[in-house]
Amino acid sequence: MRGEPSETRLRFGMSEAPDASVTTERADFLGVDLAEDLGGNLRLARRSAPVQCRPAPGRDVCDWYHGFYPLLRCVGAAAAPERHARFYAEALGPFARHGEFGRVLIPGAADSGMLRCVLSTLRATGARARIRVLDRCETPLSLCRSFAARCGTAIETETFDLLGTTPTWNPDGDPDGDPDGRFDVACTHSLLAFFPPARRRAGIEACRARLRSGGKLVSTARIDPATSDAGTRFTPAGARAFATRIHDAAAARGVAADLAPDSAFDLALRYAERMVSWPFASPQQLVADLEASGFAVDRLDVVDVPGHLGRDVAGAGTHQHAVYAEFVASRV
Repeated sequence: MRGEPSETRLRFGMSEAPDASVTTERADFLGVDLAEDLGGNLRLARRSAPVQCRPAPGRDVCDWYHGFYPLLRCVGAAAAPERHARFYAEALGPFARHGEFGRVLIPGAADSGMLRCVLSTLRATGARARIRVLDRCETPLSLCRSFAARCGTAIETETFDLLGTTPTWNPDGDPDGDPDGRFDVACTHSLLAFFPPARRRAGIEACRARLRSGGKLVSTARIDPATSDAGTRFTPAGARAFATRIHDAAAARGVAADLAPDSAFDLALRYAERMVSWPFASPQQLVADLEASGFAVDRLDVVDVPGHLGRDVAGAGTHQHAVYAEFVASRV
């Protein structure tokens, strides 16, 4: 098996992760020449979401999320991949240097943040890769294509709902399909928290089905012992406090004018009233779900990530203090 680690690193003890939203920290692990145009993302998303966000079977229209998330990034209130920039650089760098990063899948992309982490690794290592960004909605794919064009990079995009169909897991070999559709690495951020517990393993298996034998899943997952099958949501009071905070931040940063015909308050409140995530109760639960879905965990670190938002205004998907598992798993 290519890329077999010399030893598995499972570290369930808490460690502190540097806040990668600080400029000096980002400069160390994210290419400064690959800076995202967050304002441009916001304007593009506001144009695209009403047209491109469409309901899927069993799911509501997603414009409340994709049309708002770039604003969350603009005001520094999103739980974005850059908070884990050090981990992604450390995890992806060896794969790129050893020629095991030729085909890269980004399954699930709220915007261009995860793509930036991948491209930064390629620039830092001098490697080349064929990159495909996958999402059930066209809006974030548009943001990724725009970012890639600004970077002078060609990427592939694919509209696909990982929970739209349940893949057949064949533990004795690859599932049926096009061998060219197999990837060396699937790199994503907090994707598993979007899968309800009853469908979580189906979502993980859908990611597995896209990887070659021995391919790597590189990701993060929030850990919260208080989680339940109902998920993590804003309280009604917290939702309004959050909306007020985002409204004030948008005005202070001069991005409110890009939101017409909606206000930052209305967009934030709609997000807070709908947003739900399903963290893992423990690192052990994450490992159990990965192993039951056909992965072997190579590395898992539990880190304490600081945040900008206090508990009174924080909720699912926001830049709050949280505990995360940063992990690498191999398809078996």
